[in-house]
Amino acid sequence: MNRLLIINTIFYSLISLNINTLCMDVNKPEWHLDQFFTLDKPINAVAFNATDTLLALAAGCAKADVYATSDWKKTKSLTELPKHPIDSLYFTPQNELLASVLSLHTACLVNLDTQKEIISIVGGENDWVSPSCIAAGESLFAIGYYNKVDLYDLNEKNKKPVSFDMTPSDISLKDVDLIMSLDINSTNQLLAAGSLQGTIYMYDIKTKKLIFPVLKKGPASIVAFSKSGNFFVTGDINGIVDVYKIDKEKNQLQKIHCFKNPEEKTIKSLSFSPNDKLLAVGTEDCLYIHDLTNKDYFFSFPNTGLIKALAFSHCSTLLAAGSSDKVARIFASKKSSTKD
Repeated sequence: MNRLLIINTIFYSLISLNINTLCMDVNKPEWHLDQFFTLDKPINAVAFNATDTLLALAAGCAKADVYATSDWKKTKSLTELPKHPIDSLYFTPQNELLASVLSLHTACLVNLDTQKEIISIVGGENDWVSPSCIAAGESLFAIGYYNKVDLYDLNEKNKKPVSFDMTPSDISLKDVDLIMSLDINSTNQLLAAGSLQGTIYMYDIKTKKLIFPVLKKGPASIVAFSKSGNFFVTGDINGIVDVYKIDKEKNQLQKIHCFKNPEEKTIKSLSFSPNDKLLAVGTEDCLYIHDLTNKDYFFSFPNTGLIKALAFSHCSTLLAAGSSDKVARIFASKKSSTKD
């Protein structure tokens, strides 16, 4: 394992040397590959718990592994889940690990400690759920379909969902628009959705009203809020990433950064660091870590598969990346290597 880690680390360092040298700043922490895990299926989801003591990985169908970050040993392997892909993982403040399990017309939320379903939703024949269109807040659970999002309250499981109509006014009914990506901000106030046609919606959950004008981006747009709720990011099929500052008083989005990866590869995943200083971007074959305090400063790590999931630790010094090549990679800042 150690020999493989050394070889892998040297490989990544040599390939990314030219880019990283150009944007090096001795006053900022460098990032490097610190650990990696090879699983038997593509990795769909990654998550750290609130204290950064556990890392959860979901690979393939009905399987999730939990690792202790102190020594990176597996503490639990969970396989008795519904036999469908786990699309997302979430740790609750109570340290319960929740998984959203996805099938063609069904989605459910599962407590991985008890292996029991918390909520299960069966859609109609036309309610097709797409990957990456499930999101969970502290007590909310959202599912995207064609032209709508249903929002469930986990504290009131028997209550009917609140539906948000996301049919764009500039298309006809025959031009259905599939919701591709969802996120709920950390305070459960805002719901954002990105669609196949590149439409971005942001709703006030309490009033069900659009709080910002609808944005138009490239096809297959994905969205994410920062942990503080002060920033919002979109990424699309053209490799363009736009970062916005949310002005809640004026109900405005102010674009502060625009990044475009050199190969114009599709953006597959996005994650803000909890301290709002870093943005991780995953594409079909590369990971970028952008410093939002200096838009010219970033790190680049080539990858052998598309990066399907990203998650920063809560201390903002570790980054987990799940990939279609069945490898989960843990990157660390130079000042916080887990081997130190």
